[in-house]
Order: sequence, then structure tokens, then C-alpha cells
Amino acid sequence: MTHLIQIGPFPPWIKELRASPDYKNVFEMGIDPPTVYGTEQLFGDWKGELLLVAQDFAPAHEVEALIAIGLSAEKVYRHNDGDGRYRTGYRTNSRLLKFLGRNRSDLLGTNASASGILYANACFFLKHGTTSDPLKDFRLGHPAFEGSVKVLSYVIKKMTNLKAIVCLGGVPYKMMLSTGLAQSIPLYNFPHPSRGSDESHFAKWSEAKNNAGLNCLK
Repeated sequence: MTHLIQIGPFPPWIKELRASPDYKNVFEMGIDPPTVYGTEQLFGDWKGELLLVAQDFAPAHEVEALIAIGLSAEKVYRHNDGDGRYRTGYRTNSRLLKFLGRNRSDLLGTNASASGILYANACFFLKHGTTSDPLKDFRLGHPAFEGSVKVLSYVIKKMTNLKAIVCLGGVPYKMMLSTGLAQSIPLYNFPHPSRGSDESHFAKWSEAKNNAGLNCLK
């Protein structure tokens, strides 16, 4: 519940964003989760100094399946912590914790709101298709892209202690470059956490920590 605790109620326009037929806003699916991004429950510190931007959350049909079996909104719209709700994401989150110098116990998100990090997605919306499918027509002018840019712009403005933005893969990095969202904030492009050697990832994170003066990295 990091946004609601640290920032307050959502601006109504976030819940009203639409990008059909190719995407869904989680708030149009009959639930009212307490976070802008499902990944906030892993790292959700709006007063933090680091913004992580991955590509997207889970596909819409996987979220709908969890809603259908009666899980709470907070449980549905939550990162993969290894409890079996989602098919993918556990390896990504586990490796990300390692590279950030966190303990495996942090996978439960108990320190999310005091982590110094906010974990967002380039695409705010949930795509149709599978996890491996690309984001359809995710480009300038498409409602999914423009709506996602609006949400990320809101996030960046609210993070008054922000020192650096780390993109986890090419899609978020290209989005940042094409829109100028980062402005004067140091911007880094790292490989997806599930790919590459540990050594290459640790080298990247060490560089960001030293160059940007990130105290949240251990």
C-alpha cells in the first residue's frame, strides 16, 4: 500500500486510462488495488532515490484468472514472490534482489515502503497474450504508450528524492529516450535481470551506485 501511505489517493485519471482492445487497465477489471504498479509490493518507496523500470507486469488473462478465483486485489496485483500465483517473474525478482544486495527474505516485500527504491513498468497497462509476447504497437501515439508515459511522468514528479533511473531492458530505455522523461536525472540501461552473468550485472550496479551516489544499494 505504498502509494496510498506515502502519497495518498490515486489521481482519478489513472483509473480512467484506457487502451483497448489490445490492453487493459487493472482498475477496469473489477478490483481496486492499493498500488499504481504490481511491482510496488516488492519495491515501493515513493520517497526513494532509485526508480527501476521494467517492461510490463503480467498478461491480462493471468490477472483475470486470479480475480476469478476470488483473490484479494492486493494479492492479485502483486509481484511473483514464489507462491505460485504467476508462471513467470520469480527468477527475475530473485536475481534482482541479489544484484541490489538484498536478502531473499525481502522477496516478500516486507521492506518495500522503506527500501529506497520504487519498481515501475514502462507499460502501465496489462497486455493481451502471453508473457513472452511483445507489447503490441507500443509506440508514440498509441493510447497504451501515451497513457503509460503520463503515469511514469506522474511517478517521476512525485519522487522528489530521485537520483537515478535504471531501465531493465530495451523497451523501457527506448521509451525514456524517445520521450525525455528522465530529463536531467541519470539514466541507465541494464540487461533484464534474468539474462546475463552475475558478474556483468554486479559491475553495472556498482557503476550506478558510485556514479549516482545511491545509498539504497548495498
